[in-house]
Amino acid sequence: MIVMAYRKRSQAGYAARLRLHVKIHVKNPKGFRVGGEHGTFPATLVIPFEVEELGNNHILEEASKVLQCEPTLDAIKKALINKWGPNAKALWLCDSRTDAREHYGRDLETGKRTGAISTVTLPVNAEVLSDLGSDGKLYVFSGKENWK
Repeated sequence: MIVMAYRKRSQAGYAARLRLHVKIHVKNPKGFRVGGEHGTFPATLVIPFEVEELGNNHILEEASKVLQCEPTLDAIKKALINKWGPNAKALWLCDSRTDAREHYGRDLETGKRTGAISTVTLPVNAEVLSDLGSDGKLYVFSGKENWK
């Protein structure tokens, strides 16, 4: 019985020492966007705009899975505020400069290149609510983003 008690204490000590040496590296999400001058908008306005004005109803299902709520605008807006606060922001970003340039870097009428591509670094609390692959990801976050 004494041996078992010693073994348990030594295992607990090893685990405590191990925890001291483990560093957690959390990366700030980063993406690319054309037309950085437009900035970010409140998430509680962006999500309804995407659904009601642009017909992107897939966002309801995707966001409800991430936020673990019902797939309705009211439930999603409430979950956004609960998680990120009333000043939560939303922003579409592409994973690469090439994707941003290809999908969003041209005037729809003239076909000419428009705007510079910005690199945007988001706070670590940012989460993806919708992922359209190379077309971009819809991030929601609180705090300040960094534009370059």
